[in-house]
Amino acid sequence: MMNEPTPSLHSFTHPAIWRRFAAIIYDSLLLMAISMGYGALILGIGKLIFNDPNALTTGMIFQVGWLICLLSFFCFFWIKAGQTLGMRAWRLKVVQELNDHRHPTLTQCLLRCLFAPLGLSFFIIAYIRKDKQCLHDLISNTQLILTPKGH
Repeated sequence: MMNEPTPSLHSFTHPAIWRRFAAIIYDSLLLMAISMGYGALILGIGKLIFNDPNALTTGMIFQVGWLICLLSFFCFFWIKAGQTLGMRAWRLKVVQELNDHRHPTLTQCLLRCLFAPLGLSFFIIAYIRKDKQCLHDLISNTQLILTPKGH
């Protein structure tokens, strides 16, 4: 069997905005589970070390740790496969804009995470632009593509 050439990045289409929303909803359920696990771990450590489950739940350290857990979720999946579980379900993939099909770098992932929460602005830009790219795609030099079925 001959190896088929990998299609270029330009042969893929950009996903509709509704697919982004669907993936966000799917991933938000996973993020809730991660958040509950993080909270339970911190409560357990507080109870074990300080005999007070709430000893570690107040203050900036708890919030920074939680933020690191959430960022790690996205960075791990984007670097490893270019997709979170929600993105995989909706056939979305993050790739580097300048390098066909390469997964984003850690720096690109962190930029995406930093600028994605800016709210409606990223969807307004995606709605206006022909290539459906959002603000965090543009800033991080990444693209979100729709992968073919079974890929």
